[in-house]
Amino acid sequence: MYPELKKLWIDHLSDNIQSIRENTAISIGQVLNSSFAEDMGQAIRDHIKENMLKAKEQKADSAKFSNLGNVTQFGVAPEEIKDHDHDNNTMFSCGSLAPKLKRGGGCMDHGFSRPKELWELSDGSVFMLRELSGMEQHQEFVVGQLDNLSNVAYVDHFKHSHVLKENIFKSLRKIVENLGKKKFRGFLEFFLDPAFRNAKGEHQNLAYAAQDFLLNLEKVYGQGIFKAIVEGHDDRYVKEF
Repeated sequence: MYPELKKLWIDHLSDNIQSIRENTAISIGQVLNSSFAEDMGQAIRDHIKENMLKAKEQKADSAKFSNLGNVTQFGVAPEEIKDHDHDNNTMFSCGSLAPKLKRGGGCMDHGFSRPKELWELSDGSVFMLRELSGMEQHQEFVVGQLDNLSNVAYVDHFKHSHVLKENIFKSLRKIVENLGKKKFRGFLEFFLDPAFRNAKGEHQNLAYAAQDFLLNLEKVYGQGIFKAIVEGHDDRYVKEF
């Protein structure tokens, strides 16, 4: 049973739906405190190292909830479902559909294939880093991935980059809290440029997340120290903050 669950968990880290990616990361975090911790931990570290930077390879026409294809119990699923196709539609739980699905019922795979968007692989890795940062035995690995995480924070060439970057800044707040200011200090400047750039961007949720991240850094390091750090990095940002 565990090998099958392990495969499902890792697959769902890059599910088309962001809330599933996040909740999967939380679930894996719980497994990392179980008797399967060593095996799952190695698998997750390998997954993150392989996929954290995938967003840099993402094509410009990214999509959310995309590429649901294959022949299903109900006929042929559409190859491309745009975001607006999900607006104002009736919602069903997988349990309510179970009697209509092929034998097996419930929340299992019923013939839908979900090719992964490359940015979703990065997004799931960010959620997983957030969870790992709260576990002392994995903090060294998280610190080793902060450089890659900062590189992803610069990516903005595809349609849904703002969704990924909103997650990055929200997750960074928790990562800083978990690692502590001393462990994070050597990487703080790596995130200043993308944070200030997005704090005044056109995507409101992303702007709020970037602003909140910067305000939290000021709280963690102290107003005077943080101002000196920002000024030493780029004094233009002092006027903006």
